[in-house]
Amino acid sequence: MERIDRDLRKYLIFSLIASILLPLGIIGIIWGASGQMYILMAVGIAATVFGFYGTPLFWVAYGQRRGYLRLVLAVRRENVLSVADLSRHLYESEEEIRRRIKVCLDNCYLLGYIFDGDTLRLNTNENPAEEIMSVTCPSCGALYTYTVLERAVCPWCGRPHENTK
Repeated sequence: MERIDRDLRKYLIFSLIASILLPLGIIGIIWGASGQMYILMAVGIAATVFGFYGTPLFWVAYGQRRGYLRLVLAVRRENVLSVADLSRHLYESEEEIRRRIKVCLDNCYLLGYIFDGDTLRLNTNENPAEEIMSVTCPSCGALYTYTVLERAVCPWCGRPHENTK
């Protein structure tokens, strides 16, 4: 949820900045041209162009992220996991729901879920990197731990240990 919240905040800020720069740029053009302040006029032109083109683009992107947030909340808080149920719940076509689910998974908005095309389900696979192994060093007798994906080396004598997994 924090990733989609961060993206929403980012697009909202850019949308507001672009929306504010459009009228400020026009004022800068007018003041710059009337007072022969060419730098202010150039900045006004740049702000106007950014605001003119950026405002709709950023607001549309913000609106799309709001739609993704609705989907994520339906999955996480309301436990609606099938495409058909999400389609009825969000009043969208099943094709659109599938597309949005894929975007949410690609952008890491729905972490911990697996999508088979029709249903989302929790990913119950264990991460082998988190499995901690304990071993006694055959050289010095020291007890130490390592994760399965690490190379096991005794921290006291430096002897490598053969990973058994």
